[in-house]
Amino acid sequence: MTKNILLIQHIANEPTDDFVSGWLRTQGCRLDLRFPSAGDALPDPAGDEFDGVVNYGGTQNCTEMGKYPFLQTEIDFTKDWIERGKSYVGFCLGGQIMSAALGGTVSRRDDQRREVGYVKIEPTAEGKACGFLGEALPMFEWHQEQFSVPDSCQLLATSQEYFPNQAISYGDKAFGFQFHPEVTTQMLKRWHRDAGDIYRGVAGTDSQARQVEDEAKYQPDVDRWLSAFLTGWLAKL
Repeated sequence: MTKNILLIQHIANEPTDDFVSGWLRTQGCRLDLRFPSAGDALPDPAGDEFDGVVNYGGTQNCTEMGKYPFLQTEIDFTKDWIERGKSYVGFCLGGQIMSAALGGTVSRRDDQRREVGYVKIEPTAEGKACGFLGEALPMFEWHQEQFSVPDSCQLLATSQEYFPNQAISYGDKAFGFQFHPEVTTQMLKRWHRDAGDIYRGVAGTDSQARQVEDEAKYQPDVDRWLSAFLTGWLAKL
């Protein structure tokens, strides 16, 4: 049976050249891309229009609700959606929205440090036990804010560096990641072109050359891990 997946994007006209949307297409999923930041409406969480939600990252910040009021709409939608036991995956901003929706907090470090580049992500005991991640794996990061772990969630993956909360779950269908496993070579080139100066010279930011080198080195293993994760996620829809 064809699965209907809602894709929530935050950058208008951003092409869907990420790994996840491409993989879902190969599985025969029907994808519906919406931009709440541009006024697109989100569906009724109580309805049966969609089987799952993928919520991507963006340039907006959860600590700036006054500037980006649509984020509160997303948070309200995500809370209702997830608490109904429905399937969700959030990357970076999408992970922060999940945490905020379930009672967590989103904040910046006091020293304003960022995390841009590949960072070693390690499974927690819970992450290993549920099969989320078997061993440490470098994942791509591009963020300045961090989420806490809501009381209703489990911490599945962590980092020993500056941002310890890297992946959370609510039950076995909803997941929030701080990292960007969905990144592709095309995406990285575009981000460097369009937003490469945002964090240049800021503590925690790898050089663009280092990011490109690490993407070639680590992303094939990340793609294999992400394929396995998505296979399990899709099976529960």
